[in-house]
Amino acid sequence: MAEGNGKTLIARTLAGEVLDPDAEVDDAIDAWHDGDTNVELHEWLGLTRSEYRRFVECRETLRSIANKRKVDQ
Repeated sequence: MAEGNGKTLIARTLAGEVLDPDAEVDDAIDAWHDGDTNVELHEWLGLTRSEYRRFVECRETLRSIANKRKVDQ
């Protein structure tokens, strides 16, 4: 359900391992395409369906989504 290191892009962002998830999202999507997985892309990235929808349709940044999660915790 995540990249090779076992954590999703959002999980790594929340853990402080990724400072700019928007700069790394293309690599994460490429890894999903190249991988042999049955996981949907939103899960691979660590997003809920509604977060993924906002990311795609509204162009909301992954950084903004991660920040909202921090506030909601």
